Amino acid sequence: MKPGCKKVSIIREPSRQIDSLMDHFCGFLPPCPTVSMNRSALEYFIANPDEFHFQGKKQFPLRDPMMLDFGFRFSKNANTSEIQEAINYIDKEFELVMVLERFDESMILLKKLMGWTFDDIIYIPINPRINKRTNSLTTKQTDQLKEINKADFMLYDYFSRKLDHHINVYGVEQMKADVAEFRRLRSVFASGCPHRGMEDKFMASDMNDRCKVLQQGITAIVRILEQSKFKYSD
Repeated sequence: MKPGCKKVSIIREPSRQIDSLMDHFCGFLPPCPTVSMNRSALEYFIANPDEFHFQGKKQFPLRDPMMLDFGFRFSKNANTSEIQEAINYIDKEFELVMVLERFDESMILLKKLMGWTFDDIIYIPINPRINKRTNSLTTKQTDQLKEINKADFMLYDYFSRKLDHHINVYGVEQMKADVAEFRRLRSVFASGCPHRGMEDKFMASDMNDRCKVLQQGITAIVRILEQSKFKYSD
């Protein structure tokens, strides 16, 4: 990357991350049982974590997947100081680590970091998770999961506190006002977008074209950058 390039990433609450992975990819994991009313795949993973290991390309990382995305793989016996050292490295490398559970606040901070406007960060949620289950883990199961994926939980706790720090520097009341305005603008924009599959019934317009792009997913981001005033490079 060129000097001055700003690095940004995003993390998610670890138990929700694992639950989502299990929900979407369970069929690819040989030891994964059929999810039942009595016992979820997440609960099975917590009770039998060593059964979920890498075997070729059909396995998905369930042990500290977020830290793995950052390039760190820890053994189950990794100590706290080793993990914290990796987190400190990530903190030095990235200007901003966003938090999914506070996505709008994170986007406001991204806007400030990049010198963007509200119009540059408008988004439309796509592919939302259907049939969301309430995480009903017991205290013991939660503690077990925190031990299994200790590095991811440490990562999340650290950058959740870092996000609080960023918000305090930004100004708590200013953040509340900007988030409220951002959500109002998002609502206005979304109300003007046709539902997916109904685009052809609307007259062509710059706004309708942008709606289509934002509803198409990750490849749309590249297209927006290509068509925008921003200059970027690998």
